[in-house]
Amino acid sequence: MEALQLSQIASQLLERDAKRANLPIQIFKDVTELLEHWNSDFDDLSQNENKLEELTLCFRVLRNSCVKCERNQNEIMKLTTVLTTLKVLQKICEDYSSKYHSALLCGCQFLGNLVAGNTTNQKTIWSLVFPTFLKSALKINSPKVTSAVVMMMYNLMKGAHCARDNVFSDTSVDNLSLVVIEKWSEIHDQDWVVLCITDHFLPSGLFLSLVFGEGSLTCKSSLLDVLDHIFETGDFPFFPQTNVLNVLSMQLMQQCDDISLMEEATSQDAIVTTKLLHTLSVATSSSNESREILAKSPLLKTVVDILRRVILAGKLNESSVFANSNKPSPSAGAEEPIHPVMGFKRDLVRIIGNLSYKNLKVQDEVRDLEGLPLIFECCNIDDRNPFVRQWAVFAIRNLCENNAENQAILAQLERHSVVENPIFQNSGLEVVESSDGHLSIKPVT
Repeated sequence: MEALQLSQIASQLLERDAKRANLPIQIFKDVTELLEHWNSDFDDLSQNENKLEELTLCFRVLRNSCVKCERNQNEIMKLTTVLTTLKVLQKICEDYSSKYHSALLCGCQFLGNLVAGNTTNQKTIWSLVFPTFLKSALKINSPKVTSAVVMMMYNLMKGAHCARDNVFSDTSVDNLSLVVIEKWSEIHDQDWVVLCITDHFLPSGLFLSLVFGEGSLTCKSSLLDVLDHIFETGDFPFFPQTNVLNVLSMQLMQQCDDISLMEEATSQDAIVTTKLLHTLSVATSSSNESREILAKSPLLKTVVDILRRVILAGKLNESSVFANSNKPSPSAGAEEPIHPVMGFKRDLVRIIGNLSYKNLKVQDEVRDLEGLPLIFECCNIDDRNPFVRQWAVFAIRNLCENNAENQAILAQLERHSVVENPIFQNSGLEVVESSDGHLSIKPVT
């Protein structure tokens, strides 16, 4: 079969479904013979650009023939096509250079299309590609190839019920789930990574522990970015929120055991911990369900305790990264270095405010934890915590809503600091002084 003929067939297969459904089976046999020839004579293939082009066209024919066509998927599985394809692709991975890029890309896309929507094929192919070929292909430095491999992996795991157990039985640093997340920022189509995480990785109780235990800084940061996206958009309603949120809450408690470790501007732990806290703050804003889950977790107690230690650290040492900073804006063109804990205090306050929203039990718990004065401490402008003042106002409103005891405690604060504090301007609250000098906080009427 000549290259021109292969090219014509590949193009025609994309034109309409009927063309694919009526494709002569002999074409698959002819293409398979070509693949077997190139597998046995790979050295000659690698040195001949024309033959590499023919190999790529073979994979394009196979790839295009499988688009929404179960008949072709099943006919191909009756031949040695898949086994030969994997042998060729494995050799390409082991000797990869840019000249192989198109062939490897089309070959991986073929395997992804071969299993799409076909449970039987998914089970069979998974047993052939896990773990060796998948790990080899994910090592290739190509966003498009990586995207095709992750797409293939997503489709395979939909039907191969043992796949999740297979993936998480490997607790090494090159676990496939960790490698996929590592690639998230550089992949051509990031949605495939998000789908793998939400549909296949998060349902495993081992996944988050593996990421935080063995994952690199990039891996942890990328996962938290994906979780941010999930909570902000609400596009993935079926992922296991309760387990995810509880694990993240416990992880925050562990990572903030000693906040002095976060003072270093180059601390990788500080970067991850700040992102972790931000993800939890986004979750508390995302839905009533998320707030209810987190309100029942140890998160509130953890956050109030961290806020207390952060404020104390800032007061004991003015040079601490946790001390309030109110510097003038840098001159034009000047760049202020950003510390990893930028926004850390703000997100602590945000979580308390969000969890307190229309939740009397949380409001009372914050009072019992002596968290009200801590929130009030955060009502000043702080360059290291943009919008912390606004979040503090929001938290005070939520903590005081229909809660006379909280209102009374805030009213007992030193008169000068309360009456003249600008946080009550435009906040919907006002300080009222009675004739005997008693202060109370009430909604503006």
